[in-house]
Amino acid sequence: MPCPSVHRRYESDTLLNAAALEQLGADAGADDWTLSGTCEPDATTGTYTVCTGEGTIGDHVVTVSQAVHRSRNRRRCLSVRRAAPVCRVRRAR
Repeated sequence: MPCPSVHRRYESDTLLNAAALEQLGADAGADDWTLSGTCEPDATTGTYTVCTGEGTIGDHVVTVSQAVHRSRNRRRCLSVRRAAPVCRVRRAR
């Protein structure tokens, strides 16, 4: 049986900066919230702004990521899945 999880992708008119993403984890009660990426445009291409926050809330791993294309398409993803070892993924034999 697969692990229970939810994944949502949506677009937003506002951009998250690193401080806002950090606050989101704190407000959600994540004990181990960590950020990756800068939430700033790539200095070389300016094409994408990418940043991700991830932490554990109870028995679930919560991930929020943001990617912005130079066309100003603003996409965010929210993923929630059970944390190991509560849920183990079966491997194909």
